[in-house]
Amino acid sequence: MKKSLFVSIAAVVAFVMLAACSDDSGVDNGAGGSAGLNTESQKSSDYEVGVGSCGGGHLEKRAEWGDESVDFVMNEDGSATFTINTTSVCGEYGHVTDVKLERKEDSLFVHDFFEYYPDDPQVPKYNCLCFADYRIKVPAEYIGVKYLNFNGVYDIVYKEQE
Repeated sequence: MKKSLFVSIAAVVAFVMLAACSDDSGVDNGAGGSAGLNTESQKSSDYEVGVGSCGGGHLEKRAEWGDESVDFVMNEDGSATFTINTTSVCGEYGHVTDVKLERKEDSLFVHDFFEYYPDDPQVPKYNCLCFADYRIKVPAEYIGVKYLNFNGVYDIVYKEQE
């Protein structure tokens, strides 16, 4: 009984991962970031994103850095900038086209939008768990939130520029 329940759960998880990472249309499906954001209250932000890669020891870096907090370095204009290594579209499948921010109470939600390259039937998209370095500028109107929600929830630590 336990074995069949485990097999059923594994099949459902595999199907969900396949559906989330597959995109046969070549059209942006908005995969990644925080699903269910209110599009009317989203605002694009300045950002830089490294090429998504499955190599490079990203899992080791994340384990070393820990996932509890993210530093927001304050800029002279009242905005802040943060850097995070998180899941992203793999470089061979596409690239990030926009990063949008949304404030909900004491949390800042970040959503990244992808543009996929034309479908290549030789490259299976279900192998799409890659990581990239994001550097995102947060406008002054979002400063003061306590939590960052971007592929996980993090406490925000505000720091002065060195």
